[in-house]
Amino acid sequence: MNIKKIGMTGFAFVSIATIMLATDLEVKAASVTGDSKADITFKLGQNDPIDPLDPINPDPDEPITPDPDDEDGFPVTGPLSIDYVSNIHFGDAKISGSAAVYNAKMDNVNFSGTKKDVPNFVQVSDNRGSNEGWRLTVKQNGQFKADNVEKTELTGAELSLKELQATSLSGNQAPTLVANTVLNPNGGVSVVATAAKDKGMGTWSLSYGDGTGTYDSIQLAVPSSTKKLEKAYKTTLTWELAEVPA
Repeated sequence: MNIKKIGMTGFAFVSIATIMLATDLEVKAASVTGDSKADITFKLGQNDPIDPLDPINPDPDEPITPDPDDEDGFPVTGPLSIDYVSNIHFGDAKISGSAAVYNAKMDNVNFSGTKKDVPNFVQVSDNRGSNEGWRLTVKQNGQFKADNVEKTELTGAELSLKELQATSLSGNQAPTLVANTVLNPNGGVSVVATAAKDKGMGTWSLSYGDGTGTYDSIQLAVPSSTKKLEKAYKTTLTWELAEVPA
C-alpha cells in the first residue's frame, strides 16, 4: 500500500508542475498596447504664379514661356487662379467690299528654348482644396475700333470662339465646356466652362482647337457693309473665374 501511495503522490507532483509551466507561458505571451500620433496640417499656397503648360501635351517639367512682347494682365494668382490667357491676333487683312471671315493666328510661345505655335488657350487652377466648383466667363468690351479715330468700329463684326477642349494632368473630373461661343460686343457675359462640385480641381488648359490642320477655331466675321479703314482695330476681353458654379 505504501508503494501505491508513493506512486500517486509522484503523479500529482508532475501534474501540478505541468499546470504551473503552462500558466507561466500564458503570462509571458500577454501583450501591451500604446498609441502614437500622426498628423498633417494643410495650408493654402503662397499665391506664387503657376507656369503655363503646353495646352495639348502638358509637361510640368517643361513649361512654356509667353512672348515678352505680347504681355497681358495675367497671371492672376491665388488658390483659384487664371494662370494664362492667349492674346488673339488676326494679323494683316486685305480690305474688301465683300463679307469675310478671318482666322486668328495660333499662340506663338517659347517652348524648350524654341518658338512653337499652340492653340489659343486659357489656363486655370483650382488649389483651394474645397472641391466647391468654379465658373469661367468671358466678356467682350466693345466692338473692334481703331485707336484715336472716331466712328471707326467694325459694325456688325462677330468674334467666335470654337472647338473648346480641356486638358489636365490632375486626374480629376473635367469641367463642363461651352464648345462654341459667339461673343456679344456690347458687353454681354458668355460662360466658357463650369466645374460642378468635385470637378475641375487642379490645373486645366482650355484650348480652342487642337492645333492640327487649318486653324479656324477663333474667327472674326465682318459683314460686307462694314466700313474698313487702313487702320489697326482692337478690343479687349475680360475673363473672370468665379468661386461658385452657375
